[in-house]
Amino acid sequence: MYVFSRNLKLPSRHPSVVCESCLYSLNKDMRARAFHIMDPSGVLDTLLIFLEQRDEAAPCILSCGFSDDQDKISLLLGQWNSLSITKRSGIYGATIEKAETVTKLEVTRGGQLIHEFSSLSYGSGATTNVNWRGKISRNIINYDGGFHVTILLGGMYMGFPCDIFKSVVESQ
Repeated sequence: MYVFSRNLKLPSRHPSVVCESCLYSLNKDMRARAFHIMDPSGVLDTLLIFLEQRDEAAPCILSCGFSDDQDKISLLLGQWNSLSITKRSGIYGATIEKAETVTKLEVTRGGQLIHEFSSLSYGSGATTNVNWRGKISRNIINYDGGFHVTILLGGMYMGFPCDIFKSVVESQ
């Protein structure tokens, strides 16, 4: 496993590029998140898919304005519970792993974003806990350690390492 930004571990034997996309449901307070991880030659190595549902009520996605930093982040805040499915490709065949996950996002009074993630694997029973801290600037979230998220219209977002070249060099 290689670490590209603080607490981001990729399930690959080679330096990789990881990107995240998120789509929201207009009918329920749900979202689908997908990560794709590519090896250095650009071949797809791993897909991770999360279907998440928020515990408490949230603002309507269609009414989300982009005039205030808090408006942009408000759709992401709260606790999201999900079942994640990870598919890894490989020379000797593909593997699929399932896990229960909980993601919590909150903003402190000082404006810092706190992102906590925990996962319990169905197969091994292993627990993973990841805690990130980040700063919000308009529609951009920069996490300590170099992961970057761009919030798009309607609460969708894309995430990726800030400096992919540096991430690959540091992992070698």
